[in-house]
Amino acid sequence: MSDPNKPVEPWLLKVDTFLKKVKAGFAAFVNWLANLDGKGPGRDESTPGTAKRWSRGVKIWAIAGAGALVAAIIVVPIVVNAVNTAQAEAIAAEEARVAAEERAAEEKAEEEEKEREEKEAKEKRDKQEREALLIAPEKIAEIDAALKASPWAAPEDVATLTKARNDLQAAVDQKSGRGAYLALAYLKPITEMIGTQEEAAAKTFFAALETAGTPVTDPNSSDSKAKAAEAQAWCDTLRRNWSGDRGLAAASLRGSLPTDREAALTALCPDMRGVKDAADQMLADGRRTVGQNVAAGTWRTLGKVTDCYWERSSGSGEILANDFITLAPDGVSVEVYDGEGFTVQGCGLWEKVG
Repeated sequence: MSDPNKPVEPWLLKVDTFLKKVKAGFAAFVNWLANLDGKGPGRDESTPGTAKRWSRGVKIWAIAGAGALVAAIIVVPIVVNAVNTAQAEAIAAEEARVAAEERAAEEKAEEEEKEREEKEAKEKRDKQEREALLIAPEKIAEIDAALKASPWAAPEDVATLTKARNDLQAAVDQKSGRGAYLALAYLKPITEMIGTQEEAAAKTFFAALETAGTPVTDPNSSDSKAKAAEAQAWCDTLRRNWSGDRGLAAASLRGSLPTDREAALTALCPDMRGVKDAADQMLADGRRTVGQNVAAGTWRTLGKVTDCYWERSSGSGEILANDFITLAPDGVSVEVYDGEGFTVQGCGLWEKVG
């Protein structure tokens, strides 16, 4: 929008003033003609033909004046409009120039600010990389000490720390501040990562559950922690029973186990996995045919037995040997051969020993 307070170009004002004077002059002339009564100056009525010539001249002048006036009326608005348009264009051009200069100044300021920020960021990053390269050897030693002191650490944590250590060592060897900075940036506090022995065991247990198709949504919830503690207690009990009452321990491991028990065997007491495999091969109560569903050889009960009956029979069902044992503190051993029948009742589990 044009600024009404902004001064107009001097030449435009002169043109406008001249046209206004022309318009006023013609207006005065037309007014004079309108008031003319036929007795104007220089008229001599005594001269023949003078009146007629005078009248003709007046008409000519009147027509000329009217034409000039019409022309002035038409031209003046056009010129005035041109003056106004020129003035508006000049103002718009000036405003555009000022706006362009302001935009250019703003863009320059923004560019300078961006360059300043980038320079500061680079200086900060360079400083951080130098510091990272300096502390990398200390962090390597800290990782080594933590891994040595935590043989129970979860495998995934051991793998993460080992990778971080190798990355840091490579950065030190190559004198790469960037490499050291990145390795440290992705490394959580070591004590927080390894945690306590119980936390590491729970983490390993949850990983085993996930592998078995039963992921834990929130490992830090009270229910999840309780489940991990229960699994650990089951493993501890299993170890104690195997040391004191092998039959009880083997009986609890035979057959298909719940998912959490299988995960516990894998993560918390892998040393008992072999016991389960052996328990699945042991004999319980019942009759079997040697060479078909029981191997020939020597079978022995797991520890003390009471009220135990065993029997060897021929293929036709004839009893070859048997015994009813009221008490045997050290257990009972029986050797069986292919083709025989082998029946046991109330003796607990039998394991093949020869």
